[in-house]
Amino acid sequence: DHLSRTVPQDFIVLQEFGWRPDGAQYIEPDILIVERSADIVGTTGNDVLLLVEVASSGEEFDLTTKALTYANLGVREYWVVNAKSGLTHLHRDPGDGGYATRAAVAADGTLTALLIDGLTLRIADIRR
Repeated sequence: DHLSRTVPQDFIVLQEFGWRPDGAQYIEPDILIVERSADIVGTTGNDVLLLVEVASSGEEFDLTTKALTYANLGVREYWVVNAKSGLTHLHRDPGDGGYATRAAVAADGTLTALLIDGLTLRIADIRR
């Protein structure tokens, strides 16, 4: 909900959206952000401005298998947020072998989305 209230009006936040990025795979990312004008049904990986998975369990799967899948689809920015600690793993610069740029940001660190002007947050500020 925080992201829905925070992103500029030019973007739409889709939560647990059933997504078929290549027509064959079916994926349900926790959060997917695209331009409001995007063809949501035809959204490709390159159309995604930010994809977020919140890991309460299975974080390793999100950091390996899902990261490779999203990179191969061309998702330009992918975050994995640990639901317990708030530690967020950033993934940027996708390629066929995965993401070239990776970083970890503590819950009290600042996260800034590269492709969404004005989207900056701290997980510590929104955790309950």
